[in-house]
Amino acid sequence: MLAAVVEEYSEPAGTTLVGQGDYGYEFILIEDGTVDVIRDGELVDGMGPGDMFGEAALRAGALRNASIVVSSPVRFLALSAHNVRVMSDQIPALAEQIALAGRRPPSLSARRRAHSV
Repeated sequence: MLAAVVEEYSEPAGTTLVGQGDYGYEFILIEDGTVDVIRDGELVDGMGPGDMFGEAALRAGALRNASIVVSSPVRFLALSAHNVRVMSDQIPALAEQIALAGRRPPSLSARRRAHSV
């Protein structure tokens, strides 16, 4: 059921997947590759396989709080806001996982950068 509404994409390094301040219309799960999280022009985090983003922008009226720029070729799954709502009604565990994604700790790469400075 979920596989029918998820779309898979690939993008090369340097591609901006989402821009800070843009409206968010999808929730994204990184399958392979890495991305940089840039807020107010500053690199604040990095994400890779298994990391998710977009949950904050799916809330009513919320804008993207950071830009996401591909740092190595990336493959990801995208679930539209509409399908997140529909699937969350049908699969309550999905809504729970998306909510948890918004409260995740900084990624390992962010902790490494913090300790290497």
